[in-house]
Amino acid sequence: MSEILFFAFRNVKLRIGLIIVLFFLLLGIFGPMISKYQDPLDYVGQGYQPPSKEHWLGTTTFGQDVFTQLVYGIRSSFFVGLVGGGIATIIGLVIGFLAGYEGGWIDELLMMLTNILLVIPTLALLIIVAAYLPYRGVFIQS
Repeated sequence: MSEILFFAFRNVKLRIGLIIVLFFLLLGIFGPMISKYQDPLDYVGQGYQPPSKEHWLGTTTFGQDVFTQLVYGIRSSFFVGLVGGGIATIIGLVIGFLAGYEGGWIDELLMMLTNILLVIPTLALLIIVAAYLPYRGVFIQS
C-alpha cells in the first residue's frame, strides 16, 4: 500500500488537486470560526462593497457578506457531494452484487439498464447539438 501511495504522490496533478480539496475542506470546517458573521443571509453592510478588512470578499447586492456565504456554501456542497456519492455507491454495489451473484438473464438485464443510464446524458447532449447544426443527416453524429 505504501508503494502505491509513493507513486501516486509523485504525480504533481494529484498533489495540487489534493491541496485544493483539502483547502476547501478546511475552509468549510473552520470557516465559521474565522467568519465575523454567523448567518450568511444577514444584511451586514451596504451593497456592492469591494473587498476590505471588514468584508474579505466584499458584499452582495443586498449587503450580505460574500465570504460568509462562501464558507456556508462549501459546507453544503461537501455534504451534498458525500450524500450523492454514498447513494451512488450503495446502488452500484447492490446492482453489481446482484448481477454477479445471479448471473444469466438477470445479469444481462441489469447491465443493459446500467448501460442505458450511462448513455442518456450523452444522448441528450447529441440531440441538443444536432438541433443547432445547419446540416441534418445520419452521419452528423459520428
